[in-house]
Amino acid sequence: MIHIHNISRAIALCALGLAVPQAVQAIDLTLPQGAELTATQSQSIASYAMPKGPFRNGTVDMAVVDAPLKQSAHRLPLGQIHTTQSILQGLKAQLLNLGYRTDFECHSAQCGGFDFRFALDLLPEPDMHVDLADFRYFQASMGAGAVRQAIAIVVSASPKYAFLHITQLGQGEAQAAKMTEASKSPEPDAISAFAAGGTVVLKGVTFAAGKAELQGPPPPALADLARWLQANPQTRATLIGHTDSTGDAKVNSALSLARASALRDMLMNRHGIGGARLSVIGRGGDAPIARNDTVEGRAENRRVEVQIDAALQD
Repeated sequence: MIHIHNISRAIALCALGLAVPQAVQAIDLTLPQGAELTATQSQSIASYAMPKGPFRNGTVDMAVVDAPLKQSAHRLPLGQIHTTQSILQGLKAQLLNLGYRTDFECHSAQCGGFDFRFALDLLPEPDMHVDLADFRYFQASMGAGAVRQAIAIVVSASPKYAFLHITQLGQGEAQAAKMTEASKSPEPDAISAFAAGGTVVLKGVTFAAGKAELQGPPPPALADLARWLQANPQTRATLIGHTDSTGDAKVNSALSLARASALRDMLMNRHGIGGARLSVIGRGGDAPIARNDTVEGRAENRRVEVQIDAALQD
């Protein structure tokens, strides 16, 4: 269970047009079974932009809120127990029972897809992953009048995991959210993400536009992956190549596959990882993690991710 403590003083959120009650009780949000905290940040006061609706007519209408800010990212298994819809519905029901009211909610393309997602200020990959084909956004508030406190939730999924992001505005002293000992988990690094079967962006793996050759020396992240695979000989890995959105889609698909294959070759030739343990996929420019309208964003999108697969069968 994650305990979220509300403020006892009013925080002016005039742009959103509601009010915080003068006396606010602490609330408890029970996160779904298996949720692990992956990242958190807080600020005693921050200017934060919250959407007032979906991407429409070339923009997302935002309200800038000045208030204490607390954000947390969580990861949990996806499957029969959890779906993005069930995760959001459970949290939504808790908030509505506590007196919050729905301001706005949407799902993937209904929100505005890429443009809506990148209007949101979220904790970055790999702690918070957003699949543009399957993400849900929910925003609620409580109070009346000229000020209010608000909470925004984003839920998305990868092939094996669901990712949950909670933004709280107006939470007391902006302290980090506390979890009970039963559900507390350390923040995972890349190695623990490999162990958990997570999808990890291989940091330091950079490519020039239109090229499948690595820029610079072999990145330490690749050696880390090789060492982990050597220490866990019954596992397999899938390397997933990506491009930015410039150029022809078919060319980008082939290029992204070539980028993943280049890392597969390095793992085999430099580190002795058997080829049977390494699969490659090319996703082209379909899964950006940054905007494609800047040089920096396009460079970030030209990447390779690794997904640890199920153990090899005897």
